Amino acid sequence: MRIKSHPALEFFKGKIISHEFLQTEEAKQQIEFKDSHVLSEKVIAMYSFFDAPIFSGVKTIIFDLDHGVIGVKASTRQLMNDFVKSGTLNFLHDRYLRRYFKASHLHTFCCGTYTFFSLKGYAKQVTDWVGLHHILDMSDNQRLILFKSLVGLDFRFQGLFAVVHKFVNESVSMSAFAHQILRLFLDERGLLFAPKDNFVKRSLAFNDDYILRHYRLLFPRSTEKTVFFCTLMKEEALKIAYQLLKKEYDLIIEEREWLQLIDYRLKSKLYLW
Repeated sequence: MRIKSHPALEFFKGKIISHEFLQTEEAKQQIEFKDSHVLSEKVIAMYSFFDAPIFSGVKTIIFDLDHGVIGVKASTRQLMNDFVKSGTLNFLHDRYLRRYFKASHLHTFCCGTYTFFSLKGYAKQVTDWVGLHHILDMSDNQRLILFKSLVGLDFRFQGLFAVVHKFVNESVSMSAFAHQILRLFLDERGLLFAPKDNFVKRSLAFNDDYILRHYRLLFPRSTEKTVFFCTLMKEEALKIAYQLLKKEYDLIIEEREWLQLIDYRLKSKLYLW
């Protein structure tokens, strides 16, 4: 099935998108300059020009599946902070995943099947971002990294990326693990209907060959692991998980019932997952 995308993205197909290319006149003509933009899971990539703003102060260029190519004066850090504050998602869910995987680097913002990856870590600096749920494959040679997207766009980034594969694999694994845990819980209770049509099912996060080739991903196989993960997810994180699953599946349980059910089954040790 062909993924629907904004017409403005067509110009960039077949080209190598980079910081340098985005500063050319031909690229500039395809960019819509706006005062602001609200991020969503439809963002494919964001290029940061924070250290050297272009085109009259533009600090970020965004590739969005629905809105095309947008230039704004806000930094990627500002945009991501607004994104996680404005909706059901925040960094709490991600924090529990990092704790489980003992991941010390802040490279990923994982929200179930939607995973945003920061090229240089987001803790103390403004950086470029890629939505891994839009990515089909990637390659690197330590100084250059290329992400191939599901809609035919190729994004190139340059820098010291000696361990970028490790961080990407870690991000993909965190996303896949979280989704698997929650899906197992719903499957076991008969509360999960067929998934809604979703483009992310073809991305790296759901590519078993990629995961097995690059990373030893241990999906939950024991009660001990799954219970440990769920006990880490306090009420706020469980609410986030519910909202994520509701976007992707036709659920037959309300949020209040979801929280009560998980709490009861964990305390009573009534689980098969």
